[in-house]
Amino acid sequence: MSDSTVQTQSYSFPAPVLPSNFNITATGQFKKISITWTAIPGATSYNLYWIKGTTVTKSTGTKASNVSSGYVILNLTNGWNYAFIVTGVNANGEGAPSAVAVTQPHS
Repeated sequence: MSDSTVQTQSYSFPAPVLPSNFNITATGQFKKISITWTAIPGATSYNLYWIKGTTVTKSTGTKASNVSSGYVILNLTNGWNYAFIVTGVNANGEGAPSAVAVTQPHS
């Protein structure tokens, strides 16, 4: 009998990292806001956080999981500011948040 040894290697890939040219845009419409962003390399999904106001963090915002660019939030109050951030997610976790995008729904 021969003695064989199986060697395995594991590779660890980090959570998605925002590229330097990342862009998030929030566009206000009547009682709704559409949020778009550029792709994050290595992300398999995205989380969006939002709040009524001008600043938002992962701990203060309402989280929408597994969303796509072009996500629309409905039934908002016209004339109020809403702030948004997006994160990339993959099997190794959630990446750092984007810069904040702020806009208002309008009539």
